[in-house]
Amino acid sequence: MKTPGIHCLIGPILLLCFASQSMALAKLKTFRMANTREIESLDPALADGNDANIIVRGLFEGLVSLDPKTLQPIPEIARSWTISKDGLIYTFQLDARAKWSDGEPVQADDFVFAWQRNLRPETGAFYSHHLKTVVGAKAEGNHTLVVTLGAPTPYFIELLSFPVFYPLPHLAIKKFGLRWTEPQNLVSNGPFRLREWKLKEKMTLERNELYRDPGQVKLDRVEIHPIEDPKTAWNMYQAGQVDWIRSVPPALRPRLKNHPEFHSSPVMNTVYLRLNTQGHALRDRRVRRALSMALDRKTLTERVMREGQLPAFGFIAKGIPGYPWRPLIEENIPRARNLLAEAGFPNGRNFPNMTLLYPSNPQSEKMALAISTMLKRALNINVSPSGRERGVFYDKLGHLRYDVARSDWTTEFNDPKSYLDKFTADNASNNLTGYADAEYQRRLEMASRIQEPSQRFSAFARAEQQLVVDDAVIIPLYFNVSSSLWKSHVRGLVDNPRLFYSLKSLSLGQDFRSL
Repeated sequence: MKTPGIHCLIGPILLLCFASQSMALAKLKTFRMANTREIESLDPALADGNDANIIVRGLFEGLVSLDPKTLQPIPEIARSWTISKDGLIYTFQLDARAKWSDGEPVQADDFVFAWQRNLRPETGAFYSHHLKTVVGAKAEGNHTLVVTLGAPTPYFIELLSFPVFYPLPHLAIKKFGLRWTEPQNLVSNGPFRLREWKLKEKMTLERNELYRDPGQVKLDRVEIHPIEDPKTAWNMYQAGQVDWIRSVPPALRPRLKNHPEFHSSPVMNTVYLRLNTQGHALRDRRVRRALSMALDRKTLTERVMREGQLPAFGFIAKGIPGYPWRPLIEENIPRARNLLAEAGFPNGRNFPNMTLLYPSNPQSEKMALAISTMLKRALNINVSPSGRERGVFYDKLGHLRYDVARSDWTTEFNDPKSYLDKFTADNASNNLTGYADAEYQRRLEMASRIQEPSQRFSAFARAEQQLVVDDAVIIPLYFNVSSSLWKSHVRGLVDNPRLFYSLKSLSLGQDFRSL
């Protein structure tokens, strides 16, 4: 947002000019938040995780979004749409007011360009596999987009809220290439635009004056601080330097649980261990099953993590209406020892030393130490914790240079396919286990073709059984909870099980005081 022009004269009036400037700045409605890490890119195709998605949703918008209260799709650039009787053709009418921050109109071709770009392997788009539901997209004029699906997809409208489906400014990308997301080059179409990005210090967004619906934007600026340590975030919150922290130090939670600014609720986020199925010992699914059966998830959640998490005996979290959720994994140390012996490692003898890779932060470290201790006691094997900076952590995951790795997943859309598609052979950017099983792929493809809901869910449940029990590709640990603090003057911020937050929906109440 531009500060109102103030023309200063030399002499005594200069002091009055400075005072007027300060008053104008003080009136800015600035929301300050602590993200849990620095993000890697502002490219919607490369947005990965909640920290990135919050920012990208502020800078860009797509056909639809989700209502943070209900998690139901709501129109954004798509003012309306129709669906053919066979569920294959979607026709979207676009808002003619939509513009890029450089003044160029947002048109149907921008969606076609973006989807084609994001499907190209060299783009490296996260979640590009979702675009494979689309077999055709064409612009009919500037403001009509016609999309053809390969099969009926009941969650398709909800899926469109994901950043990989956002339009992209093709003129800016063609001009700047890979540098188009640098602060001086970035062109966006959302309620905010990038003002400044000081890496690992602060990112500042400002109101986009060219946004198609300016009356919906109540904030002038948003400041995002990347703070990995919850204690540091807590100190900033206490000092009044931020209005929202998304992670509260566990030791403080008993003291804060009744405080009106503390918010905690279950989320559809599963914390689990990835297993490198190409590793020597871990190629044997008996070994993988033994590791999963040897863990005590109740002890892990109640005595180690102590944040209200629930033990996970499957991968898919509760919350999908109609899905036949049930515990799948059996915890059985004697059986785990037998499986390990059958695989050639009786009482852990000759079992190779392994590492449990995790992103360096206090909570992941606690979890890794507990898992290491449990496996040593139950199976007499050494799986040593190994914390790494996030960049190094993800590089090792991407190149399968790990044995066991801490991971987590928040569902993208309210369907079991959101969870289970991660581990197909053609989902290389998310799989990261080396697992490629034709039967698993067949189960998912079959389930996706079934239209009757209960039969469809039953087919997905069989695929989940194969993933976490029969083949034990991953080891679910617990279902997470959110814990955050936000100031009483913050309006429009709500907890929801998908951790879906919209900066556009936020405002600051009358008790807000600008710094």
